[in-house]
Amino acid sequence: MKNINFVNKPNKEISNWLRISLLLLIITIFAISIITIRQLLKLSAIKQEISQYTYKKENLHMMLQKKEALLKQQKKLKDQYDAINKFKTSPKKKLALLEDIYNLIPAHAKLKSIVITKKDIDLQIACSDEKIANWLVQQIAELPLIKNLTLASISKDNTGGLIFNMQGQINKL
Repeated sequence: MKNINFVNKPNKEISNWLRISLLLLIITIFAISIITIRQLLKLSAIKQEISQYTYKKENLHMMLQKKEALLKQQKKLKDQYDAINKFKTSPKKKLALLEDIYNLIPAHAKLKSIVITKKDIDLQIACSDEKIANWLVQQIAELPLIKNLTLASISKDNTGGLIFNMQGQINKL
């Protein structure tokens, strides 16, 4: 084997081989760095998209919660509005019943008390004549919300007048 002296006289073959190897090494490093840079750029773009989608997802989640809360509030308000509107337009409301009873009582009779529960009604009317009391029972019984109205008892008050106690049932309000 020959002694090769790289310092003094390099052999042309070895020198060419070293140059080619060095050139290939530089080209390989350059190619790997280009590929790596492109992959890192793609990775950076993907991470940015992920962060944008995450932000949008969080906003969407908050917006969906707000929408659900608003829908619940809207439903509650609509139910309240419907209940109020039903009460205003319903012919079966208690105020209308009280007005009808009050309008039926003649001037010489006096409404002492009225108790309305969910199902029952109790009336006390002070009147001097039993015929008027019977007529009132018939008239009040004909109201659409009243059923089974009867003259329950008759008693005298302190002034000598008669108090008629009437009891009945109320149709479903």
